[in-house]
Amino acid sequence: MSSNIVSSKFIYARHVSSLIQDDHHVDSVLFPVESFRGMRSDVSTGLCAFFFENPQQYEPTVAMNSAYIFLEVATGSEKEVSIDLANEIAFGHEPIIVLADNVTNEYFTGVVSTLGIAQDTT
Repeated sequence: MSSNIVSSKFIYARHVSSLIQDDHHVDSVLFPVESFRGMRSDVSTGLCAFFFENPQQYEPTVAMNSAYIFLEVATGSEKEVSIDLANEIAFGHEPIIVLADNVTNEYFTGVVSTLGIAQDTT
């Protein structure tokens, strides 16, 4: 096994509210931080979209270029979430960064809930 994989960090999210519902590839996701491409927020709605390079895009039968995690954040905390995530990626000690898990109610700083996970097929 490559030491690069062992030392990597990952970003995790689950948007369903029970384990029984977690039965599809867009119910919970785990991305290597290297695939994180950015974040867009809408302060009027508290919605943040996190963009990732989709690892499935390299499979010959899959035409998905990117994946998204949609989160609801506390009012006015969009910048704080992005700063804290950057610091956690750079300096944190946990190998898995949980953005939001609606089953265990574990949420990253400023995150209220995860609203969805989607894949772009364009």
